[in-house]
Amino acid sequence: MTKSTSLVLVGILFSIQVFSQSADITYKKTFGGLKFYQLGQVLKPKQMLNKMSGNQVAQDYMRNAKSNYDVAQVLGGIGGFMVGWPIGTAIGGGEPNWTMAAIGGGIVLLALPLNGSFNKNAKKAVDVYNNKGDTSSRKVKLDFAVDKYGVGVVWKF
Repeated sequence: MTKSTSLVLVGILFSIQVFSQSADITYKKTFGGLKFYQLGQVLKPKQMLNKMSGNQVAQDYMRNAKSNYDVAQVLGGIGGFMVGWPIGTAIGGGEPNWTMAAIGGGIVLLALPLNGSFNKNAKKAVDVYNNKGDTSSRKVKLDFAVDKYGVGVVWKF
């Protein structure tokens, strides 16, 4: 091999970075909160948790986010039913129970901070997963090194 070919190969080896994830997860703000995507496909919280299984820090954030999401969904469903039933009764011509609607509205309001906590933790999980928010996430790097023992390739992970 010639000297110039060797230098080109060394330069290539020096600049290679290999990441443990194949595709980043992105998110967009929507009316109800956030939607998460990977390769153009919408991800649900459970799918995100499964995809983050190789990154413990991201998975911990996502586990907290999913817990908040699950409780918020249950409270929102119960509260929505308690608000909707009296409204449906009133539309149908019956005697609505407005106390039940008020309690349901309160339950829906309890779900809002949980939804906000889901958004915050899920964003952190995505940032860590995409190697933007935490240095302890898994990042593999291949470098060329010269030291007192000689010349070689160093694989850091």
